[in-house]
Amino acid sequence: MTSKITIQALSQYLDIQDYYTSALTGAGYTYDDFVVDWSITSPPQDGPTAMEMAEYDCVIWFTGETWGYYGADVLTAVDETNLATYLDGGGTLFLNAQDYLWASYPAAGNFSAGQFPYDYLGVSSANQDLYAPPSTVQGATGGFAAGLSYTCLAPFPQATLWSDQLTPMDNALLNVDGGSGVCAVQYDGTTFYTAFSTCGVEGLLDGTYLVSAYVDAILTGFGEVGVALSEEPTIVTGYLLDQNYPNPFNPTTDIKYQLPASGMVTLTVYNAMGQEVATLIDQNQNPGAYRVTWDAGNLPSGIYFYQLKTNNFTDVRRMMLLK
Repeated sequence: MTSKITIQALSQYLDIQDYYTSALTGAGYTYDDFVVDWSITSPPQDGPTAMEMAEYDCVIWFTGETWGYYGADVLTAVDETNLATYLDGGGTLFLNAQDYLWASYPAAGNFSAGQFPYDYLGVSSANQDLYAPPSTVQGATGGFAAGLSYTCLAPFPQATLWSDQLTPMDNALLNVDGGSGVCAVQYDGTTFYTAFSTCGVEGLLDGTYLVSAYVDAILTGFGEVGVALSEEPTIVTGYLLDQNYPNPFNPTTDIKYQLPASGMVTLTVYNAMGQEVATLIDQNQNPGAYRVTWDAGNLPSGIYFYQLKTNNFTDVRRMMLLK
Protein backbone atom coordinates (compact mmCIF):
# COMPACT_ATOMS: atom_id res chain seq x y z
CA MET A 1 0.00 0.00 0.00
CA THR A 2 1.42 3.42 -0.95
CA SER A 3 1.77 5.68 2.07
CA LYS A 4 0.38 8.94 0.68
CA ILE A 5 -1.67 10.46 -2.09
CA THR A 6 -1.61 14.12 -3.11
CA ILE A 7 -4.64 15.54 -4.86
CA GLN A 8 -4.61 18.74 -6.92
CA ALA A 9 -7.96 20.37 -7.60
CA LEU A 10 -6.94 22.79 -10.34
CA SER A 11 -5.13 21.44 -13.37
CA GLN A 12 -4.22 24.96 -14.48
CA TYR A 13 -2.30 25.58 -11.25
CA LEU A 14 0.04 22.61 -11.22
CA ASP A 15 2.86 24.90 -10.04
CA ILE A 16 1.33 24.76 -6.56
CA GLN A 17 1.75 21.01 -6.56
CA ASP A 18 5.54 21.40 -6.27
CA TYR A 19 5.19 22.87 -2.78
CA TYR A 20 3.56 19.67 -1.57
CA THR A 21 5.64 17.13 -3.44
CA SER A 22 8.85 18.86 -2.35
CA ALA A 23 7.76 18.80 1.29
CA LEU A 24 6.81 15.12 1.09
CA THR A 25 10.04 14.18 -0.65
CA GLY A 26 12.07 16.21 1.84
CA ALA A 27 10.38 14.40 4.72
CA GLY A 28 11.05 10.99 3.16
CA TYR A 29 7.51 9.96 2.19
CA THR A 30 6.29 8.13 -0.89
CA TYR A 31 3.17 9.36 -2.64
CA ASP A 32 1.02 9.27 -5.76
CA ASP A 33 -0.55 12.24 -7.56
CA PHE A 34 -4.20 12.57 -8.49
CA VAL A 35 -5.02 15.64 -10.58
CA VAL A 36 -8.67 16.67 -10.80
CA ASP A 37 -9.49 17.91 -14.31
CA TRP A 38 -10.72 21.37 -13.38
CA SER A 39 -10.32 24.64 -15.26
CA ILE A 40 -12.14 27.94 -15.51
CA THR A 41 -13.61 26.81 -18.84
CA SER A 42 -14.64 23.41 -17.52
CA PRO A 43 -16.64 23.58 -14.28
CA PRO A 44 -15.36 21.41 -11.45
CA GLN A 45 -15.21 17.67 -11.64
CA ASP A 46 -15.39 15.38 -8.63
CA GLY A 47 -12.18 14.11 -7.09
CA PRO A 48 -11.28 10.47 -6.40
CA THR A 49 -13.86 7.98 -5.21
CA ALA A 50 -13.91 6.57 -1.69
CA MET A 51 -12.76 3.25 -3.13
CA GLU A 52 -9.77 4.90 -4.80
CA MET A 53 -8.81 6.71 -1.61
CA ALA A 54 -9.17 3.52 0.44
CA GLU A 55 -5.96 2.27 -1.21
CA TYR A 56 -3.99 4.87 0.77
CA ASP A 57 -3.11 5.42 4.42
CA CYS A 58 -3.43 9.19 4.12
CA VAL A 59 -4.96 11.66 1.69
CA ILE A 60 -3.38 15.10 1.29
CA TRP A 61 -5.95 17.20 -0.55
CA PHE A 62 -4.98 20.70 -1.63
CA THR A 63 -7.18 22.93 -3.75
CA GLY A 64 -4.86 25.61 -5.12
CA GLU A 65 -6.63 28.83 -6.02
CA THR A 66 -10.20 27.58 -6.32
CA TRP A 67 -12.46 30.07 -4.60
CA GLY A 68 -16.15 29.45 -5.28
CA TYR A 69 -16.58 30.85 -8.80
CA TYR A 70 -19.02 28.05 -9.58
CA GLY A 71 -20.46 27.79 -6.07
CA ALA A 72 -19.35 24.66 -4.20
CA ASP A 73 -16.40 24.10 -6.52
CA VAL A 74 -13.54 23.73 -4.02
CA LEU A 75 -14.93 20.47 -2.66
CA THR A 76 -18.09 19.26 -4.38
CA ALA A 77 -20.92 17.64 -2.43
CA VAL A 78 -19.80 14.31 -3.92
CA ASP A 79 -16.25 14.97 -2.68
CA GLU A 80 -17.56 15.53 0.85
CA THR A 81 -19.52 12.27 0.71
CA ASN A 82 -16.54 10.32 -0.63
CA LEU A 83 -14.19 11.80 1.97
CA ALA A 84 -16.66 10.98 4.75
CA THR A 85 -16.83 7.36 3.58
CA TYR A 86 -13.03 7.17 3.38
CA LEU A 87 -12.62 8.63 6.88
CA ASP A 88 -15.32 6.41 8.36
CA GLY A 89 -13.22 3.51 7.09
CA GLY A 90 -10.27 4.65 9.22
CA GLY A 91 -8.46 7.01 6.83
CA THR A 92 -6.54 10.20 7.59
CA LEU A 93 -6.90 13.52 5.76
CA PHE A 94 -4.72 16.63 5.56
CA LEU A 95 -6.92 19.21 3.78
CA ASN A 96 -5.43 22.51 2.57
CA ALA A 97 -8.27 24.61 1.17
CA GLN A 98 -8.34 28.35 1.66
CA ASP A 99 -11.83 29.00 0.22
CA TYR A 100 -13.63 25.73 0.87
CA LEU A 101 -15.84 27.22 3.59
CA TRP A 102 -16.55 30.33 1.51
CA ALA A 103 -17.53 28.25 -1.51
CA SER A 104 -19.60 25.54 0.21
CA TYR A 105 -20.89 27.37 3.31
CA PRO A 106 -20.96 31.09 2.42
CA ALA A 107 -23.36 31.98 5.22
CA ALA A 108 -21.63 29.89 7.85
CA GLY A 109 -20.66 31.32 11.15
CA ASN A 110 -21.44 28.29 13.28
CA PHE A 111 -21.45 24.72 12.02
CA SER A 112 -23.58 21.89 13.34
CA ALA A 113 -23.81 18.11 13.29
CA GLY A 114 -24.53 16.78 9.82
CA GLN A 115 -22.17 19.23 8.12
CA PHE A 116 -18.80 17.98 6.89
CA PRO A 117 -16.70 20.75 8.57
CA TYR A 118 -18.29 19.91 11.93
CA ASP A 119 -18.39 16.11 11.67
CA TYR A 120 -15.05 15.45 9.99
CA LEU A 121 -12.84 18.56 10.30
CA GLY A 122 -13.68 19.51 13.86
CA VAL A 123 -14.64 23.12 13.08
CA SER A 124 -17.42 24.60 15.21
CA SER A 125 -17.37 28.09 13.65
CA ALA A 126 -15.47 30.23 11.13
CA ASN A 127 -14.81 33.92 10.57
CA GLN A 128 -14.09 33.79 6.87
CA ASP A 129 -11.22 35.59 5.10
CA LEU A 130 -10.00 37.31 8.25
CA TYR A 131 -6.32 36.98 7.35
CA ALA A 132 -4.92 37.89 3.92
CA PRO A 133 -2.73 35.99 4.66
CA PRO A 134 -1.29 35.80 8.20
CA SER A 135 2.18 37.31 8.51
CA THR A 136 3.35 34.31 10.52
CA VAL A 137 1.92 31.06 11.82
CA GLN A 138 3.01 29.00 14.81
CA GLY A 139 2.31 25.41 15.76
CA ALA A 140 -0.34 25.51 18.49
CA THR A 141 0.49 24.14 21.94
CA GLY A 142 -0.61 20.52 22.17
CA GLY A 143 -0.97 20.23 18.39
CA PHE A 144 0.92 18.15 15.86
CA ALA A 145 3.08 21.13 14.82
CA ALA A 146 3.89 22.46 18.30
CA GLY A 147 7.27 24.19 18.35
CA LEU A 148 7.31 25.01 14.62
CA SER A 149 6.85 28.50 13.14
CA TYR A 150 6.81 29.97 9.63
CA THR A 151 6.54 33.23 7.77
CA CYS A 152 3.63 33.40 5.32
CA LEU A 153 3.66 34.90 1.84
CA ALA A 154 1.52 34.39 -1.24
CA PRO A 155 3.72 32.47 -3.71
CA PHE A 156 2.26 34.22 -6.76
CA PRO A 157 1.64 37.97 -7.12
CA GLN A 158 -1.80 37.44 -8.67
CA ALA A 159 -3.04 35.32 -5.76
CA THR A 160 -4.18 36.41 -2.29
CA LEU A 161 -4.06 33.60 0.25
CA TRP A 162 -7.13 34.47 2.26
CA SER A 163 -7.25 32.48 5.50
CA ASP A 164 -10.17 31.95 7.87
CA GLN A 165 -10.26 32.28 11.64
CA LEU A 166 -11.44 28.90 12.91
CA THR A 167 -12.83 27.68 16.22
CA PRO A 168 -11.64 24.11 16.82
CA MET A 169 -13.79 21.49 18.49
CA ASP A 170 -10.69 19.47 19.37
CA ASN A 171 -7.25 21.10 18.98
CA ALA A 172 -5.74 24.01 17.11
CA LEU A 173 -3.03 23.18 14.59
CA LEU A 174 -1.73 26.67 13.69
CA ASN A 175 -2.02 29.96 15.54
CA VAL A 176 -1.73 33.28 13.74
CA ASP A 177 0.83 36.07 14.27
CA GLY A 178 1.87 34.93 17.72
CA GLY A 179 -1.66 35.25 19.12
CA SER A 180 -4.59 33.00 19.93
CA GLY A 181 -6.23 33.23 16.50
CA VAL A 182 -6.44 29.88 14.70
CA CYS A 183 -6.22 29.31 10.94
CA ALA A 184 -5.77 25.52 11.02
CA VAL A 185 -7.26 22.79 13.20
CA GLN A 186 -6.75 19.09 13.87
CA TYR A 187 -9.42 16.61 14.85
CA ASP A 188 -9.42 13.19 16.50
CA GLY A 189 -12.57 11.56 15.19
CA THR A 190 -11.91 8.42 17.27
CA THR A 191 -11.75 6.22 14.18
CA PHE A 192 -9.97 8.78 11.97
CA TYR A 193 -7.69 11.81 12.12
CA THR A 194 -7.95 15.03 10.10
CA ALA A 195 -5.98 18.25 9.83
CA PHE A 196 -7.58 21.23 8.05
CA SER A 197 -5.73 24.42 7.14
CA THR A 198 -6.99 27.55 5.43
CA CYS A 199 -3.35 28.62 5.07
CA GLY A 200 -1.93 26.12 2.61
CA VAL A 201 1.56 24.68 2.52
CA GLU A 202 2.19 26.82 -0.57
CA GLY A 203 1.95 29.91 1.66
CA LEU A 204 4.64 28.85 4.14
CA LEU A 205 8.26 29.95 3.82
CA ASP A 206 11.19 27.92 5.10
CA GLY A 207 12.65 29.52 8.21
CA THR A 208 14.16 27.96 11.31
CA TYR A 209 12.31 24.82 10.29
CA LEU A 210 11.78 23.51 6.77
CA VAL A 211 8.23 23.22 5.46
CA SER A 212 8.89 19.49 5.21
CA ALA A 213 9.09 19.45 9.02
CA TYR A 214 5.53 20.79 9.21
CA VAL A 215 4.18 18.16 6.82
CA ASP A 216 6.15 15.46 8.62
CA ALA A 217 4.78 16.60 11.99
CA ILE A 218 1.20 16.22 10.78
CA LEU A 219 1.72 12.84 9.17
CA THR A 220 3.63 11.64 12.22
CA GLY A 221 0.74 12.83 14.35
CA PHE A 222 -1.55 10.72 12.21
CA GLY A 223 0.50 7.72 13.26
CA GLU A 224 2.31 7.41 9.93
CA VAL A 225 5.96 6.45 9.58
CA GLY A 226 8.44 7.48 6.93
CA VAL A 227 10.13 5.33 4.31
CA ALA A 228 10.35 1.88 5.88
CA LEU A 229 13.71 0.20 6.29
CA SER A 230 14.07 -3.53 5.97
CA GLU A 231 15.47 -5.14 9.08
CA GLU A 232 18.31 -6.52 6.94
CA PRO A 233 18.58 -4.48 3.73
CA THR A 234 20.72 -6.16 1.11
CA ILE A 235 21.96 -2.90 -0.43
CA VAL A 236 22.24 0.53 1.19
CA THR A 237 22.26 3.10 -1.61
CA GLY A 238 22.03 6.37 0.31
CA TYR A 239 21.83 8.12 3.64
CA LEU A 240 18.50 7.96 5.45
CA LEU A 241 17.22 9.08 8.84
CA ASP A 242 13.89 7.38 9.47
CA GLN A 243 11.00 8.62 11.60
CA ASN A 244 11.21 7.27 15.14
CA TYR A 245 8.70 4.62 16.21
CA PRO A 246 6.51 4.70 18.15
CA ASN A 247 5.73 8.40 18.00
CA PRO A 248 4.37 9.81 20.27
CA PHE A 249 6.22 7.58 22.76
CA ASN A 250 6.59 6.94 26.49
CA PRO A 251 9.36 6.61 27.50
CA THR A 252 11.30 4.64 24.85
CA THR A 253 11.39 4.90 21.07
CA ASP A 254 13.45 3.41 18.25
CA ILE A 255 15.38 5.51 15.71
CA LYS A 256 16.57 3.88 12.46
CA TYR A 257 19.09 5.22 9.99
CA GLN A 258 21.27 3.94 7.19
CA LEU A 259 24.76 4.77 5.94
CA PRO A 260 26.16 4.05 2.47
CA ALA A 261 29.77 4.76 3.51
CA SER A 262 32.02 4.50 6.55
CA GLY A 263 32.66 7.61 8.61
CA MET A 264 32.13 9.54 11.81
CA VAL A 265 28.47 9.53 12.91
CA THR A 266 26.70 11.54 15.60
CA LEU A 267 23.06 11.12 16.61
CA THR A 268 21.99 13.86 18.99
CA VAL A 269 18.68 14.76 20.66
CA TYR A 270 17.61 18.35 21.35
CA ASN A 271 14.65 19.84 23.20
CA ALA A 272 12.30 22.43 21.70
CA MET A 273 14.64 25.21 22.93
CA GLY A 274 17.51 23.79 20.89
CA GLN A 275 19.36 22.50 23.97
CA GLU A 276 21.17 19.18 23.65
CA VAL A 277 19.64 16.56 25.97
CA ALA A 278 21.27 13.33 24.77
CA THR A 279 24.03 12.03 22.51
CA LEU A 280 23.03 8.59 21.29
CA ILE A 281 25.87 7.91 18.83
CA ASP A 282 29.30 9.54 18.53
CA GLN A 283 31.65 7.14 16.76
CA ASN A 284 32.88 5.78 13.43
CA GLN A 285 30.44 3.36 11.80
CA ASN A 286 30.53 1.10 8.76
CA PRO A 287 27.96 1.13 5.93
CA GLY A 288 24.65 -0.49 6.85
CA ALA A 289 21.32 -0.03 8.61
CA TYR A 290 21.17 0.81 12.31
CA ARG A 291 18.58 0.98 15.06
CA VAL A 292 19.03 2.94 18.31
CA THR A 293 16.61 2.84 21.25
CA TRP A 294 16.30 6.06 23.25
CA ASP A 295 14.96 6.05 26.80
CA ALA A 296 13.60 9.48 27.77
CA GLY A 297 12.33 8.39 31.15
CA ASN A 298 14.17 11.22 32.94
CA LEU A 299 12.81 13.98 30.70
CA PRO A 300 9.48 15.87 30.70
CA SER A 301 6.80 15.52 28.05
CA GLY A 302 7.26 17.71 25.01
CA ILE A 303 8.63 18.08 21.51
CA TYR A 304 12.15 16.85 20.83
CA PHE A 305 14.33 16.82 17.71
CA TYR A 306 16.96 14.26 16.76
CA GLN A 307 19.79 15.02 14.35
CA LEU A 308 21.91 12.57 12.37
CA LYS A 309 25.20 14.07 11.20
CA THR A 310 28.00 12.59 9.10
CA ASN A 311 30.73 14.13 6.95
CA ASN A 312 28.37 14.14 3.95
CA PHE A 313 24.85 14.21 5.39
CA THR A 314 22.76 15.98 8.01
CA ASP A 315 19.06 15.48 8.73
CA VAL A 316 16.71 16.35 11.58
CA ARG A 317 13.38 14.85 12.58
CA ARG A 318 10.80 15.71 15.20
CA MET A 319 9.31 13.44 17.88
CA MET A 320 6.90 13.80 20.78
CA LEU A 321 7.28 12.42 24.32
CA LEU A 322 3.93 12.03 26.08
CA LYS A 323 3.91 10.84 29.68
